[in-house]
Amino acid sequence: MNPNPPGGDPDLVDEMQEDIAELDKLISDYMTKFSLPGVTLAMAKNEKLVYVKGYGLADKEKNVSVTPEHVFRIASCSKAYTGMAVMKLVEEGKLKLTDKVFGSGAVMGTKYGSKEYSQSLKEISVSHLLLNTSGAFVNAQKRDLINTREDLNNQEYLSWVLDNSVMEFEPGSAYHYVNVNFFIAAMIVEEVSGKPFYDYLKEKILTPIGDDITKLALNQADLPNEVKYYGQGNLTNSIYNFNIERYIGSGNVVTNAKSLLKFATALDGKTSRSDLLSSALMSEFTAVTPHSPNWAHGLGVWGERLYMYGSLPSTRAGWIIDKNTGLAAAIISNSNADYTNPTLDQEIVYAQQDLLVNLVSTQRNFKSIDQF
Repeated sequence: MNPNPPGGDPDLVDEMQEDIAELDKLISDYMTKFSLPGVTLAMAKNEKLVYVKGYGLADKEKNVSVTPEHVFRIASCSKAYTGMAVMKLVEEGKLKLTDKVFGSGAVMGTKYGSKEYSQSLKEISVSHLLLNTSGAFVNAQKRDLINTREDLNNQEYLSWVLDNSVMEFEPGSAYHYVNVNFFIAAMIVEEVSGKPFYDYLKEKILTPIGDDITKLALNQADLPNEVKYYGQGNLTNSIYNFNIERYIGSGNVVTNAKSLLKFATALDGKTSRSDLLSSALMSEFTAVTPHSPNWAHGLGVWGERLYMYGSLPSTRAGWIIDKNTGLAAAIISNSNADYTNPTLDQEIVYAQQDLLVNLVSTQRNFKSIDQF
C-alpha cells in the first residue's frame, strides 16, 4: 500500500506513528517483571518500519530516557551477522561451508598453535563452527573457553585455544553452543577477505541494507548514543570487567532496534527490501543441524519464523520475523536477569520469547508508514 496521498511528496509519510497502548503495556509489564531500566522496541509490517520506541532510562544516574537512537549490545544476536558474513564469502566463491578450518590446505592452515593438530581438529568444517557442532574449544569440564586468557590478542588467543582446548565429541556428531566457534568464524572472515571483520560486515551487510549505526562493542562501552548497562544479582559487578572485544563474531555487535530490523527484514524473502542472499544461499544459511533442530548457521529457525536471542550480564536482545504474518520485531534491554540463577534465567528466556511471538502473531492497528 502506498502511504502517500495522490500527488503528495513521495519522500514524506502520510501520518506519524501513534502510540498503541496495548503494545506499550506489554513492554512495560516485561520491564517491571525483570527490573529492566530501559528497553527499545522496533516493529515492521511487510518490511516497513511501523513502530519504533524507547522505554525507561538509558542512564538512571543522569535520568536520560531511552530513545530509538540509543544503541545497545545485542550479545548473541551478533552470531547471525557472522553467519551472514560467512555466507557472503560463499556467495563470492571464496569459501564453502564444507571447507576444513585447520590443517595443511585448510582455510586457516597451520599457522596457529604450537602443537600437532589432532585428526579430529582437522575434521572441523566451517559449517561445524556455525552449527555449534565442532566438538572443540572447551576445557576438561566442557566449558566454553571464550572468557579465558583475556590478556591475549585475537591471534595469540586462537593459538592458545588450539594448544589448550579438548575435543568433547567428534565434529558433526553432537551440538554444544560454544562462543569460540563464532570467534573463529570471525577470524575466518578476516583471513579469507583480507579485511578486518567489521570492515567486511560494513561492506557486505551493513551498507547494502542502509545501516550506518551498527558497530562492534568496545571495552570502555562509550560508543555514540550507547546506553549505560546494569547488572543484577550475582552479575551486578560483571558488566564492564570482561573483555567484550573478545566476543568478536559471537557477541559484540552494538546497534539499535531499528537497525536490527533492517538486518532481519533482509532475510525474509520478501521484495520490498532487498534480501542479502539469493534464495538458494538462504536455504544453506537456514539449514539446521539434526542435533539441535531449530539451530541453523548462526540463527534460529522455527517453522516460518527466523529468530535470534542474545544474553550478557547487562543486556538481553531478541528479534523474530514471521513470513506468514509479515511482521517482524526486535527488543533490546540495558539489563538482564541474573542468569546464574537457573530459575530466573528460564523465566526471562521464555518471557522474552513469548513477548516476541505475541508481537509477530497479532495484527495491530499500525499506521501505514515506513520509518526505515
